[in-house]
Amino acid sequence: MKYITSLLLLFFSININAQQAIEALRYSQLSPGGTARVVGSGGAFGAMGGDFGGLSINPAVLANYWYSEFTFTPSFNILNGESTLENDFTKNNSNASFNLDHLGLVISPSEYTDTWTTSNFAIGFNKIANYDENFEFSGRTPGSIVGYFKDQADGFLASNLDDFVAGPAYEVGAIYLENQNTGTDYLTDFSNPFSDVVAKEQSIERRGGMNEIVLGWGGSIKNKVNLGVSLNIPFVNFSERKVYRETDPDDVIANFNQLTYSENLNTSGIGIGGKMGIIANFNPIRFGIAYHTPTLLGLQDSFYTVHYYSYNFDGALEEADSRSPDGLFDYQLKTPGRVVASLGYLLRTESIKGFFNADVEYVNYSGNSFNLTSSSEATSDDAAYQEVINGEIEDDFSGAINIRLGGEIAKGKWRLRSGISLNPSPYKNQDNINTIVGLGVGFRTDKFYLDLGGRSISNTFGYVPYQAQFVEEDKNVDVNITRNELLLTAGFVF
Repeated sequence: MKYITSLLLLFFSININAQQAIEALRYSQLSPGGTARVVGSGGAFGAMGGDFGGLSINPAVLANYWYSEFTFTPSFNILNGESTLENDFTKNNSNASFNLDHLGLVISPSEYTDTWTTSNFAIGFNKIANYDENFEFSGRTPGSIVGYFKDQADGFLASNLDDFVAGPAYEVGAIYLENQNTGTDYLTDFSNPFSDVVAKEQSIERRGGMNEIVLGWGGSIKNKVNLGVSLNIPFVNFSERKVYRETDPDDVIANFNQLTYSENLNTSGIGIGGKMGIIANFNPIRFGIAYHTPTLLGLQDSFYTVHYYSYNFDGALEEADSRSPDGLFDYQLKTPGRVVASLGYLLRTESIKGFFNADVEYVNYSGNSFNLTSSSEATSDDAAYQEVINGEIEDDFSGAINIRLGGEIAKGKWRLRSGISLNPSPYKNQDNINTIVGLGVGFRTDKFYLDLGGRSISNTFGYVPYQAQFVEEDKNVDVNITRNELLLTAGFVF
């Protein structure tokens, strides 16, 4: 199976190279969370301790447990999408879902040595990325996706068309030949498929996330220096369904009635990485530093397309549909390592306690690297494209410094938290900053606690439903996605 003529032509019809680069970002842009306490503090927890969500930032936070705990965190997410086609047609949609963002067990022995004040072990998982997105657009603009089908087919005999885009389009009659045996210049029912005004719409639904299993140890030396290490096993689950439609309700185009083009992708995989950290305690100041090794992900994409086309021929209605074969491709992605430096301040008065924490995280997104030749079925085309896409990642992406600020105020059994995360663009030619705001509240007793945390994440980006022959013919969609997450952590101390 050739990677370029199957996988790439399928689900990245907007721009093959750029979309693959975006895929690398999807698996390397992470949002610390997992528990309501960390989310409510804006993800700023690298110099603190006593919360399982902090293990995904700095495993040395594990040293601050004095008792064993079992915790879990369900979440409720509300998605709102606003999309504008060609600066003219705006459409809104919303969606809600439930997830499990965290499950963790910490074992804290009751006896310690003279050197080790604590020595704790942990097993569990934290959600570190959420891929849920929904948006859709509609409007009447020049150009039809049939022109894209034609571009993919021109120059090839019908017997040599690919199985996912041009081939099925030919089977259903969206493109056709005057001479089926020797022709390579394809025709359509449009007078000009690149300029005829067509009513079009598309819905895009993305689901999934990345959860990492954490196997960790953390210990404190005389309560002055905390050390921690962890083995991290991320699991990837991502699905995308895109349904594109065109219609001719006013019968402006003589033979054309309607078409539907559906693209379906599922990505799953598992990886391995590690983290190590240290926190120095100079009461009331704490300094922390953690290193996250690069993560090697083994991924598998499964995909297919469905075409439907309806038209008039000799006064009769004709319609046909075609489902592509199931595509499958195995590959690897190495995501870059990162360094997190943290500064914390512990507030201790007779009536009020709490903390303030600042995390500064550096990650070089140009360090992403695809391996498209790891499969035994890899071809020379895969090797050539691997060099192209890795070169593009190096050229387009840069290092970024993510800043997280947050804190907690405690009075009696109640806790109040807030925080903010500032994440600059990973692209060299962009200077926008993605801002995430977190809020939280908690109630704690000696044996049980509840934490409620929420954050709002807004993401603005451009989208092109398909790639036209010339850039000026692309259909541009401006998209803004807002995700509001609400997490509830229940903890049991024993």
